[in-house]
Amino acid sequence: MIDLDKLLYQHSARVWGAAVVVTLEGGGVVNLTVIDRTEGVEQSRGGVEIGTVEPAAEVRTSALLGLGLARGDLVKARFALSGRSWRVVSTQGVQSPAGEVAAMLFLSEAI
Repeated sequence: MIDLDKLLYQHSARVWGAAVVVTLEGGGVVNLTVIDRTEGVEQSRGGVEIGTVEPAAEVRTSALLGLGLARGDLVKARFALSGRSWRVVSTQGVQSPAGEVAAMLFLSEAI
């Protein structure tokens, strides 16, 4: 099976990612590489797909697992990216043929 994390997501993070220090809600601190994806994204609200522009960042699921973190651990986390302070209000998985372990997560910021 093709290792999408190594061939695609790891490369994308190296090329477009920024190293950030993430402060978790409980006070723990971790270093992650995230990609600023603030652009038009589809959001599902009340069963309706809405195209909108919202602050969003992307992080590799495997990077979280490597730090012993789960997706939900990032909710209410804070970090600085692209000259702004972020507070994560939700996470949304990005589909991968290899499953969630080799996927990316969108982190949405409170506006």
